[in-house]
Amino acid sequence: NPFTVSELLDEYPSGSGSVEFYIAGTVTEITELSTSYGNATYSITDGTNTILVYRGKYLNNSAFTSVDQLAVDDEVVIYGKANVYNNAVQMASGNYLISINGKDKVLTAPTLSTSVDDDTKTITVTWTAATGSEMTISYLVSCGTQTYTASAAGSHTFTMADYGTYGVSVVASADDAISAEVSTTATLSDPNSETPDPETITFADLGLENGVQYSDPFDGGNFTITFGGGGNDGKYYTTGSGIRTYGGGTITIASSDYTIASVEFTWDGSNAPTSDVANPSGYDTTTKTWTGASKSIVLTRPSGSGHWRLQSVTVTYK
Repeated sequence: NPFTVSELLDEYPSGSGSVEFYIAGTVTEITELSTSYGNATYSITDGTNTILVYRGKYLNNSAFTSVDQLAVDDEVVIYGKANVYNNAVQMASGNYLISINGKDKVLTAPTLSTSVDDDTKTITVTWTAATGSEMTISYLVSCGTQTYTASAAGSHTFTMADYGTYGVSVVASADDAISAEVSTTATLSDPNSETPDPETITFADLGLENGVQYSDPFDGGNFTITFGGGGNDGKYYTTGSGIRTYGGGTITIASSDYTIASVEFTWDGSNAPTSDVANPSGYDTTTKTWTGASKSIVLTRPSGSGHWRLQSVTVTYK
């Protein structure tokens, strides 16, 4: 039977030396969980006393590979030794988890692939077997809001009501084992819709007045670009041939009818973003291009001195 925290403190008030033992408790705080080093430092309690678990490993003395593998309020059993640090008894480095919420086995996640048929609005999901020692494994396959259950590796075709992008996942489960999940997305595109050619706005070609602020959207045909934030945001200057955006200002590129696949930005020299400041993310500071799938992209300039000078944008659609 594992110790409670209080029993451990009574039994080994000066540490356990070379003696190893089991201890059970509830996780109250996770100080650090490092997937680089594969260990976690966290605290457990029995409701009366609390102890620090220092740099413990995951189940089966394996490395932590995800921050989701341990959470506050998890009921855990740990095996290891105790020492004293800063006048407090703690679980010494080298300890590892025996079980989490009563589960003591680990599944290796399956792999997942998808194929789509736009003509029939179908998404076929294919998954490999998860692995685990002497376990009967079941699979819950999800595509959008639809689900399918299976008892082995295989494939299943989902028929969707509409075109669009759907979340796809496979969760492998077994008695006494931590479930393992893998996920991706799949996109169905309407084969009958025509995608417009890329469109460009070059501000120097619009006859804009020097030093004048423009807050209304600029029309690029199938997209608009709007400068927001107040102050001097949205002012066009012939120096740099661009519209300026200062700290806290925004640049919004939007299309009401089409999904934007990429936006290529032309800036005046170094007066440009130095990090991915786009929402949704996807801006590359090297190519000065946002890529993704969205009907609206917002770039927000961080606070601080300086400004951006945007000369032109080219929008490509899906």
